[in-house]
Amino acid sequence: MSSGGFTLELLVDVASADAAGEHRWAVIDGWAQLADRSLVAVGECDPPRYRLLETMREDASRRLVAAGKEPQARARLLGALAKIGRRCIEADRADTTPRDLLLAEHDTLRESIAWGRQQAEAAIRADAVTAAIAAAFAAAFTAWRLEALQWLESCEALAEGRR
Repeated sequence: MSSGGFTLELLVDVASADAAGEHRWAVIDGWAQLADRSLVAVGECDPPRYRLLETMREDASRRLVAAGKEPQARARLLGALAKIGRRCIEADRADTTPRDLLLAEHDTLRESIAWGRQQAEAAIRADAVTAAIAAAFAAAFTAWRLEALQWLESCEALAEGRR
């Protein structure tokens, strides 16, 4: 998983199967406890970005792999990014919030799109294509535009059903 950090919204989407229900608040409360104990780094931006300390991130990754749950976690992450991407594409041009949220996940997008392109499951590949399209749209007038276009080009075969 990415070491680039994440927003609380992305964390809840990935960690909670029912992001609107009671489990959502359990995830938020648990994360607040970790932040209060300085077990995660909290960025100063708005919305705040969180980053697991490297040793904790490595331990969590090892545990996911050992439990055989890494593919499911990666698929949920890519799905959450695609969800933000759909919001970005559907948003009114004046509403830059979804675009800003998506662009803030630059490092995570890079890793997730690359992972998603390699998967056999059609829904995961579709999320990779959606995330790449949204990233290219969001990055059109930023320094990331060329890289986002490369992500989009790398998904061309998937979008055309050639994979």
